[in-house]
Amino acid sequence: MHQQIYIVLIKYSTKVKKAVLFDFDGVLIDSINVMESAWKEVQSILPEEIDFVHYKHLIGMPFYDILERLKIPKSIHEEIKLKYSSISQIHSSEIKLMPHARHLLEVLKYNGIKVGLVTSKDKERTSELISRFDLNFDVVITPELVFQGKPSPEPLFLASIMLNLSIENCLFIGDMDSDMKSASSLGMDYLHYLGGYQTITSESYGGVINNLLDINEYLRL
Repeated sequence: MHQQIYIVLIKYSTKVKKAVLFDFDGVLIDSINVMESAWKEVQSILPEEIDFVHYKHLIGMPFYDILERLKIPKSIHEEIKLKYSSISQIHSSEIKLMPHARHLLEVLKYNGIKVGLVTSKDKERTSELISRFDLNFDVVITPELVFQGKPSPEPLFLASIMLNLSIENCLFIGDMDSDMKSASSLGMDYLHYLGGYQTITSESYGGVINNLLDINEYLRL
């Protein structure tokens, strides 16, 4: 089924891609263990325990949106955010680049294709990780720049505007349902990375890849 979806996307993606936009966590970086450690630490603040599996399902949305979806009282959102960020910072050395991520970005740049980051991670943490891994993006979209984060199409739309490109000239790579819905709502071509944190559902949109280097095949590089 996955292979069939991939072929269909290639067949109908007729516009030349001038930019590839990426989600961060689960696509370019692997931070799931850090997220789980931080979430375990905030349990002491919560009125009742919420298993990490419920949080993981919502990864890709802005942090405060996740807390709202989990029906956590707004009165403790800021306290949770502070503790979560603190623990994440302590364990940040555990975050690693996904296989082939750096090579892929270099290949895209070499071929004159712009690269962008569209993430739900806040600006401070995003900037720290970009600097740590010495990554180079033409545009970086964090929740602070938009009114609504993913699954709203607004972050992707803003990225295309800042790159001065049409939606048809952009490709988005994600790994969560919120990524897929964001691209679908905008009509932007989308590839779902199966090496990330969430497999696709029966309501899938776009195509799938098992390896980040499959993007080169899609772009015919």
